[in-house]
Amino acid sequence: MRYLRFIFFPFALLYGFVLFCRNKFYDWQIFKSVSFPKPVIVIGNLSLGGTGKTPHTEMLIKLFESVNKTPAVLSRGYGRSTKGFLFLTEKSTVREVGDEPLMMKHKFKKTVFAVSENRANGIQQILGKHKHTDIVLLDDAFQHRAVKAHASILITDYHNLFYNDFVLPVGRLREWKSGAKRSHVIIVSKCPADLPNNEQEKIKSEIKKHSAAPVFLTKLVYGKPMNIHSNESTDLKLTDVLCITGIAKPQPFITYLKNNTSSVTHLAYTDHYRFSVADAEHIEKKFNDMTSNNKIIVTTEKDITRLKEVAPLANLPLYYIPIEVDLLNNTYNSFANILSQLTEKTDL
Repeated sequence: MRYLRFIFFPFALLYGFVLFCRNKFYDWQIFKSVSFPKPVIVIGNLSLGGTGKTPHTEMLIKLFESVNKTPAVLSRGYGRSTKGFLFLTEKSTVREVGDEPLMMKHKFKKTVFAVSENRANGIQQILGKHKHTDIVLLDDAFQHRAVKAHASILITDYHNLFYNDFVLPVGRLREWKSGAKRSHVIIVSKCPADLPNNEQEKIKSEIKKHSAAPVFLTKLVYGKPMNIHSNESTDLKLTDVLCITGIAKPQPFITYLKNNTSSVTHLAYTDHYRFSVADAEHIEKKFNDMTSNNKIIVTTEKDITRLKEVAPLANLPLYYIPIEVDLLNNTYNSFANILSQLTEKTDL
């Protein structure tokens, strides 16, 4: 592995230099950024996927709705087979709009969701048709500097903190660590619920070397498994689970299941994996081979949007576990106040 890192190091430097120049061109306004009359909040990361952007986007939706603000969400729609701008509807499919936007649309039916590769055009379309929109949330757009943001929220995974990483292809960073300076808020996601205060302070101290932004820490909160067919919940205790995942970093989910069930058999697929009929048949066979009388299939909330479109699984006990995030140390009000101040500013 060290040998490969040595080989890739020159390519990482070249990649990093190109990104450095690109960011400087935006800083010097050689490359122009578009601003909008309504606040725009960017949610993103410095590394490749798996930091938990989607549940944090959902937290922001709830936060703004709780103060009678109307947010809209614009995503790229990663993995979709379509191009251009699309509004999401109840009849949208994963192939049309991607799994993450569709998952959120199913949860927040009254919220406007759209997908577009061109974020500036996407915002224009949203504000043009939905004039009641108060705030636009840009999902996974920290590197998308063609749009001026009122607030940029940078999310970094506790298990893979950005300050310990390096740019591609040596590491997993999309840009240099110095990019953290553009953030207005930094969130350390997927923290242990009982993370000691001294470790929290150590993480914050390391982050402060790269950004002056306030730092918040969040943990994952797992809900009860919900049956996709009946929408009824169940108890995981004394249950044998066949776990299906097609997400970037499934380990926290697997750990949670192992701590709350009798046994876990894990079938892992790549992030945003498109399940086929053949996959469904393999899953069904694997499930039928389990000898337990008390067994179910469990997957993530994101995976269920793709799995439920595969017909052969219709007769199986298929459950998904909702996931939310919660801020450590009772810092929700502080977080909300900072977001309120950032979205009320007019000088960009």
